[in-house]
Amino acid sequence: MNLDWIRELASSRPRIAAIVGFVSIVGAGAGAIANGSKVFDVFGPTREVSATESLDAGSLETIIAKAKVDAAAQAEAQAWTTAVQTNTIAGYDFYLDAFPKGFFRAQAREARTKLASATREGAPRPYDVRQLHPTVASAVVAARNAAKEASARQTQAERAANMAFAAASQARAKARGYAVLRFRDRDTYEGEVAGGKANGLGVYVQGDRRFAGDRYQGQLSAGYWDGIGIFESSSGEAGRPARYGGEFVRGRLIGMGVIIRVDSTRQAGAVVDGVLTGYGVETRVDGQRIEGEFRNGVPEGLAVRWSADGRRVEEVGRFSAGRLTEPLAP
Repeated sequence: MNLDWIRELASSRPRIAAIVGFVSIVGAGAGAIANGSKVFDVFGPTREVSATESLDAGSLETIIAKAKVDAAAQAEAQAWTTAVQTNTIAGYDFYLDAFPKGFFRAQAREARTKLASATREGAPRPYDVRQLHPTVASAVVAARNAAKEASARQTQAERAANMAFAAASQARAKARGYAVLRFRDRDTYEGEVAGGKANGLGVYVQGDRRFAGDRYQGQLSAGYWDGIGIFESSSGEAGRPARYGGEFVRGRLIGMGVIIRVDSTRQAGAVVDGVLTGYGVETRVDGQRIEGEFRNGVPEGLAVRWSADGRRVEEVGRFSAGRLTEPLAP
């Protein structure tokens, strides 16, 4: 955008072009008419008006009306010039509000739309790490990578759980290589066996009083939950997630996976004994998200807590036992 549009106005409206340069003279002419003095006629040559010569009221009103139109045209031209030079949304809004049917209304709307679009594109995107202190941003990137890997393990665990369910069906049907095992603590196992122990894919249900109803579906080795699978708790025992999908090591929930807690909070990342420990991402029921380092299921180390829409940083810096202890600005 430039002042060529002003020149366009001049070529399209000759009268406005004349006014932009000479409106002050027009105003002076109107005043002179009222005093019976010398007049400069915009549309004709200069002439003397004697003190005794009368000017009919119609002519006076016509000239005054033209002067008003010319003044309005000058105001529009000035408003447009200002909008072009400042090139801001506010400038174009001022022009459009003042002159809704103005000569440059189409250009003003187009320019305003482009500026508004550029402003939206330049605004921080949800969960934009560029808003964070560099060291926190690095931890957040690591947390997101861990969460991505954990989600991949969960997907694999879901497949393994489905296969384990099929293996349990084979065990109940007494197929070769499958068996139903019952233990003294009332735990039961249905699935693949080798050497008299759970080996392969199967379903393990705990039956003792403390953990009654807790279930594991997935890979087992030498009788232990080992590999990938899905754990679901119905006992409500403290310290156990409502659901976990991911990696297991000799009966322990250790590795990369996704935890669903009793309050429906989702945690994805590195897990040790059923709690998020290491890099990970926590998504709460209210939409808030925490990314960074965790220990025992709460932020510990460098982390950030985002608003529900991800556009506002609620807390960022170094955490201890779930509380922000050292804020770090960008």
